[in-house]
Amino acid sequence: MFETSKLSPSWAKGLKNVQEVWVPSQFCAELFGQYHQNVHVIPSPIDVQVYRPLDISYGSLTQHQTCRFLFVSEWIKRKGWREMLQAWDKAFTDEPVELYVKTYSSYGWTAEKIARDIGPRSNTYLIHTILTEEELNRLYNSCHCLVHPAHSEGFGRTVAEMLAAGGEAISIGE
Repeated sequence: MFETSKLSPSWAKGLKNVQEVWVPSQFCAELFGQYHQNVHVIPSPIDVQVYRPLDISYGSLTQHQTCRFLFVSEWIKRKGWREMLQAWDKAFTDEPVELYVKTYSSYGWTAEKIARDIGPRSNTYLIHTILTEEELNRLYNSCHCLVHPAHSEGFGRTVAEMLAAGGEAISIGE
């Protein structure tokens, strides 16, 4: 699975040695299709035995209930976290809402650094730990809506997982 707009020269050269290329999305197919004629989209499966509605699900909102939003992604600019936080600040001032940020950094950024990026926002909670799939499904089920503001996405797995868990998702069309 790739979330890039170009391939390294060594990968492009290596594609000449294969008969076909399997990719998880149309986004990836368009990229690999620039280098190989026989590209097939085979979507990445979601294990619906794991990602499913649970009895703990919040379900639909009732009056005076806190609405829980969830962001699940790596802490990189392309995932749109800056724009999400700016929109959050504009959209919600004193409404009963919470934002849970489940993130990690392959760049080695600590929870403290990410917390500084998030800033002193009320009702915003950072989750910077590794979760099992079952724990992640419980997190999906404990929230009403996934927020996925990525600028580009190879597949959008977290959106598919949230929907399989019975939740809602907000995503941009890039």
